[in-house]
Amino acid sequence: MAKSHHNIAYRPPLEQDRWHGNPKAVMRFLGRYLRPHRYATLGCILLLSLFHSSGYLLAYYSKVVVDQILVVETASRHPTSGTGHRSTVGSAERPMAPTASPRHGLVHERARVYFASPRPAGAGATLFGMFVLFVMTLCLLNVADRVAVSLRINVAREITRHLRDDLHRKVLSLSKAYHERHPPGRLLARILSDVDTMRGQLTQSIVQAGHQLIMIAIGIILLLSIDWRMAAIFIVVLIPYVCLVRFFQRRMIPVYRETRHTNSCMYGYLAQKLDAVRAIFAYGREAHERLVFRRLSNSMFRDVLTHERYSAALNMWGGIITSSATLGLFLAGSNMVLENRLTLGEMLFAYAVTSTLFAPVVGLTQISASISSLFVLAQRLMQILEEPIEVKEDPGAVPFPSPLKQGLSLRNVRFAYSGSNDSAALRGVSLHIPVGKWLCIMGPSGSGKSTLLHLLARLYDAQAGAISVDGLPLAKLSFNALRRHMSLVPQEAQIFTGSVRDNITYGDPEATPEEIMEAARSAECHDFIMQLPIQYESLVGERGTTLSGGQRQRISIARALLTRPEVLLLDDVTSALDAETERRIQETLAVLMQGKTAVIVSQRVSMAMRCHTICVLSGGIITEQGTHAELMALNGYYARLVRQQIT
Repeated sequence: MAKSHHNIAYRPPLEQDRWHGNPKAVMRFLGRYLRPHRYATLGCILLLSLFHSSGYLLAYYSKVVVDQILVVETASRHPTSGTGHRSTVGSAERPMAPTASPRHGLVHERARVYFASPRPAGAGATLFGMFVLFVMTLCLLNVADRVAVSLRINVAREITRHLRDDLHRKVLSLSKAYHERHPPGRLLARILSDVDTMRGQLTQSIVQAGHQLIMIAIGIILLLSIDWRMAAIFIVVLIPYVCLVRFFQRRMIPVYRETRHTNSCMYGYLAQKLDAVRAIFAYGREAHERLVFRRLSNSMFRDVLTHERYSAALNMWGGIITSSATLGLFLAGSNMVLENRLTLGEMLFAYAVTSTLFAPVVGLTQISASISSLFVLAQRLMQILEEPIEVKEDPGAVPFPSPLKQGLSLRNVRFAYSGSNDSAALRGVSLHIPVGKWLCIMGPSGSGKSTLLHLLARLYDAQAGAISVDGLPLAKLSFNALRRHMSLVPQEAQIFTGSVRDNITYGDPEATPEEIMEAARSAECHDFIMQLPIQYESLVGERGTTLSGGQRQRISIARALLTRPEVLLLDDVTSALDAETERRIQETLAVLMQGKTAVIVSQRVSMAMRCHTICVLSGGIITEQGTHAELMALNGYYARLVRQQIT
């Protein structure tokens, strides 16, 4: 069996979740973003319907010209004189009965001819007036079209603005666990690429579909006014047409869903590889990365090509049906004229209405591909907008108890990462960190050290157990107060595009220059900042690419110190620093954090010896806890680590 073009590297299978094929999600999306602009959208639909009604108006004007100005009538040939017997248009006079002629034999009822009878007085002036009226009508309708286009563009712009704002706000409110499950590149694809595609198609497709449905309704009414049988023929033709559209849409929607998924994977792949471009150069993997990207691109191209083939087939078969129906209605109308049941003008009017009527039908076929893609895009965007928030702020949240009087407590805390097949990261951890004391957490990789810090900072919520601050549950504290009084410095420094000052003051934008420099000195980064081209206003580049790893980490520490937190959470922040810089930062922290509470993850014995209590984690449980002297007496993990680093 041939390998599917979807089974390639960096393209995981498309998740079959509750959003796929869920029309209710689409309706909620439209109600949320299109409903506020319903009047502008309806006005746009009506104005476009007015503009496209020019085809019906032209058909009616043609009928008037033929029947009332040119006065082309039907008549039977006179049996003796050879002159036609005129019948007035619309009169109840019947055609002459069949008669015999010496030269022509029997003259049948259908042996009629068309000729121009004497025109009414002022026919030329009336014809010119009709021309002027039609030109003025076209000018008015074009103005309506311009207004409709302007309305549609404004609605699309407002929807896009609100949609991007809502997506950005929702992404920032989602927990760290969600962002770990969804790579940044794929979220960017939805926020940027999917929204941009939605902007170009949403209002245009809905407005086009709306005015085309109105055009179809008007056309059917006009056909009914001419002859109900012609309207019945058109309605019968619509039945296989609708079945055809549904047949192809059921095939196009899954293909387009795969296309958007591949597009997200391409965004994720590029974001990951551009972030690791130095490793690509270092290991000479440029050719391999080009091959992987080519495979992703080809996978998307094949889905796009399949979607376009379905769309082309739908247009082809739709065109065959509409062309056949138009020809059939023309022949039926011609037969009615021969039977003297319609005038020539009425037949031409019916034919023009039919031709105009099938234009919106064909238009609906052409936008069916856009509608199917909008169906998928709306589901993908609503998947983010209605994603449950795992870490919620309590409606009755209270301020942080400042200053602390008791400290932090963990009781039988258990936590496991979502989708993880391994055992829980933390299993029944209980700790008490008294106010003003420092706790150092040590242990091998994967033992749950960083997870414990993230739970204290409430980036996650524990599945079991309780975490409290001065006896108050952590979940009862407001987010703003918690982030203000408890600062987390992650293991990997987060540096933003901008100046050094912008990065240091990220947590406190109103800080004075003196406070900024004091925090920088405390983090041992003031000296190297002063050596930069324009010092604190120097740009550091995206993710701090112009800085070394140690410099980025020191700026991250300065950012946390500037907020003067009640509790400082340090996640192995000195691992990228040299021994001398680490020693100076430890001494500075010992002065600045005097009387403050700190929880420090570190593998450095020098840092552990400065802490009041040391805790060793292994496999998600506490295996050792006590002071430096007490743990040395146990002769366990900590004692071995001390011997390794001292000798």
